[in-house]
Amino acid sequence: MNALTIIACVGFALALSAESFIQAKFWRLMQDSHPAQLAHFNIETGRHPLARHSARATMLYLRDKSFRLSLDRNGTGHCNDNRRSMIFSYWATVITGCLLLSPVVLHGW
Repeated sequence: MNALTIIACVGFALALSAESFIQAKFWRLMQDSHPAQLAHFNIETGRHPLARHSARATMLYLRDKSFRLSLDRNGTGHCNDNRRSMIFSYWATVITGCLLLSPVVLHGW
């Protein structure tokens, strides 16, 4: 494994860990404190209430500001407060994943 691949692996692992932590914190607070907002998310994204929440569905819900249509004002505030960090962590993971694939394709594992 060359140095560039190792650096890309570490960057991807850090981005994925940060995204996982941010997502877990967001969903834990949503489930505990804002169940009406969580129900709104499930309706807007067409997901079953017990299904796991995908990062992409969450990012789209926050990016498009669909959360503002909810009647739960505290839940809307929770989504708005966490919107930037959630979207940033999602795209950081996507970009570092692509950066990881580049040296693997060009130089091999």
